[in-house]
Amino acid sequence: MVNKKGFIRTLEAVIAVIVVLTFIYVVILKTETPTGEIPFNIKDTQNFIFQEIALNDAHRNCIVSSPSGLCSCTGINQLIEDNKPAGYNYACEICNKAQSCANLGIPLDKSIYTDSIFIGKDKFKILRIYFWEV
Repeated sequence: MVNKKGFIRTLEAVIAVIVVLTFIYVVILKTETPTGEIPFNIKDTQNFIFQEIALNDAHRNCIVSSPSGLCSCTGINQLIEDNKPAGYNYACEICNKAQSCANLGIPLDKSIYTDSIFIGKDKFKILRIYFWEV
């Protein structure tokens, strides 16, 4: 009888250690950003900026009337600058086609997070924003 109690308590302790280690392993994996996914703060920032642009007539008109290339709209650059996540740089371009149309000097040795939005009614432009860690 005495040996059975000791065996059961040892088994309970081993199971408890396994449960705790499994919990720690799962929590650590959930906090890391998997390769290929956009971090939440970047995705949230991109969604906010695009929503602000979509709701602002002045921003949309500036994009549609801008030539292809670097983002020349002061209001849009200020909007991005004011809302970019800490520790990140950005670049912005306005294009007539799906391909990149400007030499932005984006670093090739960093993870680049980009998203774009189509703006226009009769004449369409693509606003593309790039973020990367400093």
